[in-house]
Amino acid sequence: MEDKSWTVVLFDDATVEAIPSHWIIGDLCHWPPYPTSKLSDSIKNGDPLNTCWPTLHVKIFRDGTFHDYGIARQKAKVAENTSDLNTDTEDCNKRKRKKKIISSSESESSDTMLPSPPKLKNPKQKDHSRNSEILRKGNQQRKRPNNTRNGESIQIAPKPYESTIVIDPEVSIVENENYGCKLNVEKDKYLKSIAEQVHINRAICMDILSEVKEIKQYIRTRNVQNPEEITFAKKFTNIVFPIISGEQFDTLEAILENEEDLDLLVTDFAKIGGSSSYNFVKRVLSICLSNDMALQYSWLGRKGKKPFSNLKIAKVIIYAAEKAGIVKNRSEAEVGIQTWLKRASDRRASLLNKKTA
Repeated sequence: MEDKSWTVVLFDDATVEAIPSHWIIGDLCHWPPYPTSKLSDSIKNGDPLNTCWPTLHVKIFRDGTFHDYGIARQKAKVAENTSDLNTDTEDCNKRKRKKKIISSSESESSDTMLPSPPKLKNPKQKDHSRNSEILRKGNQQRKRPNNTRNGESIQIAPKPYESTIVIDPEVSIVENENYGCKLNVEKDKYLKSIAEQVHINRAICMDILSEVKEIKQYIRTRNVQNPEEITFAKKFTNIVFPIISGEQFDTLEAILENEEDLDLLVTDFAKIGGSSSYNFVKRVLSICLSNDMALQYSWLGRKGKKPFSNLKIAKVIIYAAEKAGIVKNRSEAEVGIQTWLKRASDRRASLLNKKTA
């Protein structure tokens, strides 16, 4: 439990009061600007110090600190007549010259009522009058004696930069205290706004986190539903690339009559990619056909060869090039296929030379 104490002090207006000891800092007392009823409770309860309260000059009585508020109040009454607080209350009452008649209602509340609090100085009004007086005197002192030239008097006006304004130090102290309190209030408002922004940002982060969790759950569910992607090679295991016989080629063409199977092969070929349109066509056809099968075809079927342009596999290659974004139009893919078919004999001869070498 906190050890509270009250100290008997004398204010500048000769008012004696017992106040909480922690309100006193040096010869200054922080006095709460409360109404009388609330002020009495504040003193009795020993409310915590608020440095924003106005300050008053006080004198502390010797041996004037007590840990019981009732005793401190009695000693404050003694201090109204003598500076020796060790004097008994009865002896002090005997020394009083004037008798005061107290009504019944007053006698009942005399022990509980506090004397009127010391009057707070209005520093602004006082300082205005004092500063105006200082300014008036300063203006008088700035007047320079008249100079005479050729018997004529010349009045020299004071220079603007020579004027000085003297500020009462008490004004600066009070204004600084009020300014400090305003800064504390503004700081509290600023911290409160920051706390609100932190709560808002936290709520936004929580929403984003919940959305991320939903996306992860969706991806996991999708992976469970489709654990393995279906490809053309896995669906048709009887088709082995590259095609080396006419029978296999006819079987492939029959499968590609189905649009879904054709799209499946287009998707697989589009993933092969290439640096150019011809590079893409070369990579795809090298997987699909052997050089011996390529020698049997030309794009339009000239020179006794079979037409390649009428086959489903030709459409698959063109569609795959478009889907991969390799070609700007279909003609680029067609030119690439024609070139690759023309070079089939050269590729076959090169392979034979490597084998014989």
